[in-house]
Amino acid sequence: MVPYSANETVTDYLRRLGLHTNDTLFDQSAYQRGKELICQITWHKSVVTKLFDFLATATPAEKLATAETEDANQNASSEIQLSQCLSEFKQSETLDEDNKWYCNKCQEFVQATKTLEIYRVPRILIVSLKRFKTSRSKHGFGGGQKIDTLVEFPLEGLDMRPFVLSPEQINSNLIYDCFGISNHFGSVGFGHYTAFAKNAWDGRWYDFDDSYVTNMSGGNEVRRGGLVTGAAYNLFFRLRSDMTMENLDFERLA
Repeated sequence: MVPYSANETVTDYLRRLGLHTNDTLFDQSAYQRGKELICQITWHKSVVTKLFDFLATATPAEKLATAETEDANQNASSEIQLSQCLSEFKQSETLDEDNKWYCNKCQEFVQATKTLEIYRVPRILIVSLKRFKTSRSKHGFGGGQKIDTLVEFPLEGLDMRPFVLSPEQINSNLIYDCFGISNHFGSVGFGHYTAFAKNAWDGRWYDFDDSYVTNMSGGNEVRRGGLVTGAAYNLFFRLRSDMTMENLDFERLA
C-alpha cells in the first residue's frame, strides 16, 4: 500500500518525495480487467527506503488499537459539564508549531497567544462540541480520533450571562432551553448522523433516524437519559421568552 491520498496520483506522490517516475520505476506492467486497470509496480530501492522509514516511525497497529481502546474507555468513564467547555473556550491558548502567526513587528512567524471571547449571543444559539481530534506525523500523513466524552448539558435553563462581555446582555435574561440535538455515531473516517428535536406544539422530543421518527416521550429522568449522550455533536438552544406557538408571528419569521 502506497501512502498517498485519494486525491493524489502516484506521479504526484513521487514528485512530493522529490523523485521522478522514470527514475524510480524500473519495472511496470499493466493489464485490463473489465473497466479496471491493474498495475504491477516494482519500486526503486530509494522509494522502498523512504517508505520503510515512514513505517518504522509509524505507530504499530497493535499499539494503535490498544491506545484507541484506552482512549475509548477513558472517554466512556469521564464526563464534563457544558459550562466547563464554555469556560475553557475563553481561555488563552498558545499556538503550536504548525499554526504560527506572522508578526509584522518581528517580521517572522511566531507562536502567538490567542484568546476567544463571546461578546453577545443571539436568540438561537448553536453549540458545536469538538468530537474529532486530528493528528499528523512528521511525514505529513494524517490520522484522527473520535472523542466520545459525555458532555452534560441542560435541556432547560442554560444561563449564558457568565460567558458574555456585552454589558447589556450581562444584566438581561439570558436563559436558554434546548430544542434540538444532532448526534454522530462512528469514527473519524465514517459514521451515521441522527437528530433529536422537540416539537413546539406538543412539547415532546422525537428521534429522527433517516426515514424513521420515534416519539421519545416519558418522564424527565428517562427522557434526559436518552437525550444527553456521548454522541451529541451539535446542540441547539432557544432564548427563553414569553413567545409561544399561540402568539408566534409566522409571517414575520418568514
